[in-house]
Amino acid sequence: STAWDMGKAFVQWADSTSWPNVRFDRADGGMSIWIGFWEDVAPAARDADAADPIAGLSVEAEGPHTCALIGLIERTGCNAALLSAMDSLQAIRLVELVRQNMGLVLSVSDVLHAGDVNELASRLRPPANSNGLPAEALAGGASELAAGKPDGDGAYRVYMMKFNQSPVDWTVRFGGPDHLDLKALQRAVDRLVDRHSALRTAESPDEPLREAMDRAAAMWQLVTSVAGRRSPAWSMVARVASSALFTCWPRTVLRRGEAAHFPVKIHDELVVVPADGGEGDASAQDWAFSYLGMMRKTHRWPCDVFVVPVYVGASSDMTAMPTGEIAAHLPPADVAWYVYVGITHAYSDGACGQTLFNDLLSFYSAEVQAAANGGTTSPLPLEPVEHLAVLQRRLRRSLRGRTSEDEPEANSDVYHEIVCEDWGKRSGFELRVNLADNVFNGLRLAAREVIGCGIDVAWLTAIVGAMYRLFPDEPCVRLILKCPCRDGPGEGEMVGFLSEQRVFAVDVSDTAQATLLDIATAIDSARRSRSWRAPAPFEPGLCVYVNIVASMLDRLPLGCRHVTKSAPVPRGWSDAYSSVNLRLDQRDELHWDFRIFHWDANWGWNWGEYFACALGAVIGDLCEYPTAAINPPPRPLNRVEAPALAQGDSGGVVDAADGSGGAAGAMDAVGGKRKGLDPGAEDAAVADGAAPPPVKSPRTKK
Repeated sequence: STAWDMGKAFVQWADSTSWPNVRFDRADGGMSIWIGFWEDVAPAARDADAADPIAGLSVEAEGPHTCALIGLIERTGCNAALLSAMDSLQAIRLVELVRQNMGLVLSVSDVLHAGDVNELASRLRPPANSNGLPAEALAGGASELAAGKPDGDGAYRVYMMKFNQSPVDWTVRFGGPDHLDLKALQRAVDRLVDRHSALRTAESPDEPLREAMDRAAAMWQLVTSVAGRRSPAWSMVARVASSALFTCWPRTVLRRGEAAHFPVKIHDELVVVPADGGEGDASAQDWAFSYLGMMRKTHRWPCDVFVVPVYVGASSDMTAMPTGEIAAHLPPADVAWYVYVGITHAYSDGACGQTLFNDLLSFYSAEVQAAANGGTTSPLPLEPVEHLAVLQRRLRRSLRGRTSEDEPEANSDVYHEIVCEDWGKRSGFELRVNLADNVFNGLRLAAREVIGCGIDVAWLTAIVGAMYRLFPDEPCVRLILKCPCRDGPGEGEMVGFLSEQRVFAVDVSDTAQATLLDIATAIDSARRSRSWRAPAPFEPGLCVYVNIVASMLDRLPLGCRHVTKSAPVPRGWSDAYSSVNLRLDQRDELHWDFRIFHWDANWGWNWGEYFACALGAVIGDLCEYPTAAINPPPRPLNRVEAPALAQGDSGGVVDAADGSGGAAGAMDAVGGKRKGLDPGAEDAAVADGAAPPPVKSPRTKK
């Protein structure tokens, strides 16, 4: 892996000329670190006479479809005049809104490639043909269609993980305005199961073969990447090998009709928050997660739905009551209804949530309206493209192998990462990075007002910039992203495990010449053009793995809101394929959980603290100095001392272990060490189980 040399790293500490704006403190026994700014950052200064580039943007609609699209884009939370700032989850949400509200079809790729709304409107097309598929799906001819058909028993063959573990789940707070109608919800869930085949799957009868076949496919990919050629002889060998692998691949079977339906599990009584349990929605949400956690112990596979009602009214003498009596005795405003949906990770991924809840809540609304009118519900909407057929075609392609001469398929190539299991894994450490509100605000300002990009691009820019600060001699940082891979026709409407790993390089050549804006431009260009590919065998060992999981927030029908809880404290050590493995989970509009799942143990146990400090500094520079060279970092002279903090003010940074914060918990201004710990005390601190202070870098400038 890349060699870590602390002496070359650009990590700013205080000196006689300036006080670095980044401050830090440890928490959770050294398993977490807090990063904040001494002073809030401001967007890069513009010419006083220059107009605001965002406020001046507008869209001139060229037709009725464009007008409708503008309204739908605004509903995703994106500026219709700045499509480049739309992230992948917003693109999936827009595709679903277009289908529901306009009866037309877009792909995620259409959204990300369009230069403006008028161009996007020109890509709208009718939803289906006589085959029930978008016309583009037939471009591969009869052979492509046949490759996705099930066998004579109706079984498919797709890449999958273990069936009965690791559910992908979401919790939504129902938006009302009435009480949740439990009978209508049950009917809506039944319709949801009928619509999406992932919810009708069963454990494969060939489960004992699953891991062995995955290893065989991974080894075949390794062989083809090294020895594969474009020649008739090799093509014949590849056909025989891929056919044999596919024939032996574990089958995916589906339940039929009523056998696939299941009852919604409802907590039997109203949850009443104790008088000392806190105030407001946060407390109700915490109690809901507590009860949902207990209900998850009896999770049904492949899918389960739980409902927990929580009392949020003002009465101090409220007692628990049976769930069936809530509607008769309490007003809707006094009860918060939480709906949990969990699906096996074998056939779903995080990007499914938007489609899943859009359909569920649409079905629920139709059921409630039909019950009120005494009529029948409308028939199911047009069936989505069968996701198992799509995944089977992807598997067939992967089993043929990818030679060095083959053109990569950015959307559909499958990577069998188990090839790295024996020789690619490495030991390392974990750390949770807690960022203060002013750091999150700085990143959001940089994305919206400075660069004009999505928040996912801003995060990746900050991560790559931090890596270049720590490894200034490296000309290139390779990223592996967990991508939705839903660019094909109809794939944005699927509930299934379509996500794949994709790798691309951010090459700046010289960090003394390149800027953070150059990094952002390179990342955004790769994202929009899809100029990435599946990793080659063992390539993850050279890469930084990043998984960004956005939240649906309030972008759901019926006023519902996706709610999340904070990530647990890491255990401190890990094994992984990549040098660095990062996971970002969005908690609300501002806050994210940032966890370093892994960094290489060869870099030392305190490398994560250096990375966290560099990350904070890059976020500040991305907002204030986006066109300055990456290295050495800009050193503003207007920050010459630490701002005075009021007694008890932590500046948004608190040590969770002892409750201390503020200046007492910050680094010493001169020595680069924690106050109260001298260098000679470091060994004693480690012996007592505490993490030692980070060492001051002897190189603050070149």
